[in-house]
Amino acid sequence: MIEKYQSKLPDMTLAINARSEGRVLVPWVHLQYPNSTNQDSSTGLAAMLGGADPGAVDKDAHLIPDWRGVGSVWDAYRQTCPPGTEARRLFQSIQGHGSRPSAFSRAQTHLESEAGPSKDNDDPYQGAGSDFSFVPNTQEGFDYCGHPSLHTQSGHFFSDWRTIPALYPVLSPAKAPGFSDLVIPSHYYYASTKRYTYGYDSINTVVKDIDDMEFPWDRKVDKVFWRGATTGGGSSPPGFMTQYQRHRFVRMTSSHSEHNRTVVYAHPSKPNEYFAHKVAHKDLNEHMVDAAFTKAIGIIPPDARE
Repeated sequence: MIEKYQSKLPDMTLAINARSEGRVLVPWVHLQYPNSTNQDSSTGLAAMLGGADPGAVDKDAHLIPDWRGVGSVWDAYRQTCPPGTEARRLFQSIQGHGSRPSAFSRAQTHLESEAGPSKDNDDPYQGAGSDFSFVPNTQEGFDYCGHPSLHTQSGHFFSDWRTIPALYPVLSPAKAPGFSDLVIPSHYYYASTKRYTYGYDSINTVVKDIDDMEFPWDRKVDKVFWRGATTGGGSSPPGFMTQYQRHRFVRMTSSHSEHNRTVVYAHPSKPNEYFAHKVAHKDLNEHMVDAAFTKAIGIIPPDARE
């Protein structure tokens, strides 16, 4: 990433997080009253966290990288929320996704649509009708402080890796709202691997135009294809894995339900006109999707095994 101009840079040590989950979660009170905590990162991260040995050569020697059963990402995230928000309550109820009222249908996102905010009675899951329109924005700015029950559906809140409760300059490939990491491009864009890089020749260490496992175009099928591990981040605390995004995706795409789902498609000769057609869920999956897990990571609850 910095190869072209590294000769102009001083000798530096950069803290790079190779994981896809953010690591820096600074409590709200520390951001509002910065003088109450040590924010000098030059003495090492452990010193900022109050665990450094002044005479040690490695100032970060006492850091514990994972949770080891004590604490979780969500516990740390709650402390970043302002006082008075739902996430700061000592007790909370877990509300199932899709129940009324829906937290997602009421969420205020950072990307306001041209039509204005959604009304409380709007159903974002209804099929095409006379007033049908596509979703104008995403939920990338979803407020977990205001709707804490929805955190159980996001795997990054269950990462095994301990978060950092101090303003330390960690460079990460991704982060969710509320994290204070500095975002940089993923290392996968700069370092090829046999597992993740298409066309990578591990013997000659080059990337070929066509992968050895590639299928001829006339042998391909018109389906959404996905394979992957059950999780890429961990399961701390355990017991919520079946609610992660990957699990919900595979469960949805492998369903044999007879219930109908509404498919919206454009008219072949009139691209600006859309029509709705009801198809059984199992038929929709059979004709459109091929998704499955290839590797189980962590402890899988007995009721989730098939």
